[in-house]
Amino acid sequence: MTDETAALGYRSHWKERETWKRGLFMLLFGLVFWIAEFLLVMAAVFQFGFVLFSGRTNERLLAFSDDLSYLFYQLVRYLTFKSDEKPFPLSDWPGAGPED
Repeated sequence: MTDETAALGYRSHWKERETWKRGLFMLLFGLVFWIAEFLLVMAAVFQFGFVLFSGRTNERLLAFSDDLSYLFYQLVRYLTFKSDEKPFPLSDWPGAGPED
């Protein structure tokens, strides 16, 4: 392979539509990740407040937090190219994650 052939092969990746499309999705999912981080902090604060005042955890908030943790898992897998499956909001809400 000559230097010219290698350079042409390198440049052809810049023209691939799927690569640019994935880049746009990565920006979208980066925004989703940022929003999910905010929701995580809010869930932690509310759960702490709930425990502080009632002495027990909120089951609904625990279920939401579990779903949220699986959303993080899906987002990280997509953003790091480990998976091609698009996470929420372009697929269903994660629901039940993998078994602990």
